[in-house]
Amino acid sequence: MRVLLVSNGNGEVAIAQRLAVALHERIPGLELDHLPLVGEPQSTAEARVVGPLAALPSGGLIAMVTAIAVSAAMASPNESCLRRSRT
Repeated sequence: MRVLLVSNGNGEVAIAQRLAVALHERIPGLELDHLPLVGEPQSTAEARVVGPLAALPSGGLIAMVTAIAVSAAMASPNESCLRRSRT
């Protein structure tokens, strides 16, 4: 059986690595891949890192998406989703 672990930040990378160790202890022959959406974790004996890697200052994807939304809002303030009209 093959399982894909997906993580979105440094905390989740640590959790994925611990899960990989625990699963390997309980299920012999299990193949684990780890897809980190951000960060640069290393492959281990328990899980092979797959996919493209991106090191972000925040260590998480949500901060990147928020930064993009704020940047877009600043570029076109009349169409900003961050601006609310007052009635």
